[in-house]
Amino acid sequence: MLGAAGLIVLAIGVLSFGDTPLETPLTVAGAIVLAIAHVGNLKLARAT
Repeated sequence: MLGAAGLIVLAIGVLSFGDTPLETPLTVAGAIVLAIAHVGNLKLARAT
């Protein structure tokens, strides 16, 4: 679910706030959350 949240924030930043000052922070925040979800999934996959 964390990955989906990151992807949604990233998409909102790109699609809704394109060409505004909010585009970059939202896109970066979404990408960071998505990366955290990927790292969590990697740790979970290695634990099993």
